[in-house]
Amino acid sequence: MIRTIVADKTTAIFAAQAITAALFARERTGEGQHIRLAMLDTMIAYLWPEAMTQYTAHWPPSLRMTSTGLGWRSAGYRPVRTRETRSSV
Repeated sequence: MIRTIVADKTTAIFAAQAITAALFARERTGEGQHIRLAMLDTMIAYLWPEAMTQYTAHWPPSLRMTSTGLGWRSAGYRPVRTRETRSSV
């Protein structure tokens, strides 16, 4: 079994951001903050954009996810001509 520390480190970063925001709010308002943080919630928030891109982004059919798991990820990021300029996709 290979152990990973990605969840631990990601949760620690989220905790540091929450603590910093709470201290900033206390400095501004004088009121304390209560922080609730769960590792599962952190990892869902961290992984949600990648997992849901196929359902939320309006990709052309040739770049959508396929049953093989390839699709827009295998196409790579490349400039695409738009009406105003070039954008990176």
